[in-house]
Amino acid sequence: MSSPQSRIAELAAAIAQHTQRVDDYLTNNGLPHPSFHVDGPDDFELPPELEESRSIILQASQELNDLLQKPKDLLFNHQVRNASNLEDLTAYSREAQLASLPQVHLSIQHREQNTFAR
Repeated sequence: MSSPQSRIAELAAAIAQHTQRVDDYLTNNGLPHPSFHVDGPDDFELPPELEESRSIILQASQELNDLLQKPKDLLFNHQVRNASNLEDLTAYSREAQLASLPQVHLSIQHREQNTFAR
């Protein structure tokens, strides 16, 4: 008889299985893969069953991350992560507000002509 699989092995297997499903879908449909590159996708247009796989991957990877940390590190990292997320949201909100403002594109020459015309 084999011993039951540990929780971390179960999580790793679930991550691998569901990641393969998402990766296969993206590849087979010619869709861009997740990336931090400037041209990377903003969103994934996954069907509901693959959106569920994506959710399973994220939850399992978070649990695996948590399990493999020491208790003190886990508490510290969650506090840092929460503070960092708040900072990220604040920065994103500022960028979104700036992006929504009308863009003014004046050449230097055009600005100089307007200055001298006054």
